[in-house]
Amino acid sequence: MILEAFKLDGKRALVTGASAGLGQAIAVALAQAGADVACHGNSRQPSATCRRVEAHNRRAFAVTGDLAQRDTARLIFEQTLNEFGSLDILVNNAGTIRRAPRLITRKTIGRMLWKSICRVYFVSRNSPDAT
Repeated sequence: MILEAFKLDGKRALVTGASAGLGQAIAVALAQAGADVACHGNSRQPSATCRRVEAHNRRAFAVTGDLAQRDTARLIFEQTLNEFGSLDILVNNAGTIRRAPRLITRKTIGRMLWKSICRVYFVSRNSPDAT
């Protein structure tokens, strides 16, 4: 069966932005495929996601912090490696969304894009395999 090709037994993943939405769905899907998952959250704790991962008999670990800050990415990798011992999969999902009843200005869009770019850069740069 084709699903055999997607087994992740014994793999360890870190999913940023895993508190809700797409990040939570990715974390749960990784657990369903057999991976242990470190679930990152910023302003929201990823505890609900961790419980859903654990419901699939996989290990879950919550890490939090603002990934737009340079040191946060290093810290979540350190915490993840201390908990799991290694990291096989990185899903760089964290992002920014602004829900407002008024029009979004160019300045707001610029801030949202900058934060999203910083998050991807800082997380990828601090990955244990980054050079």
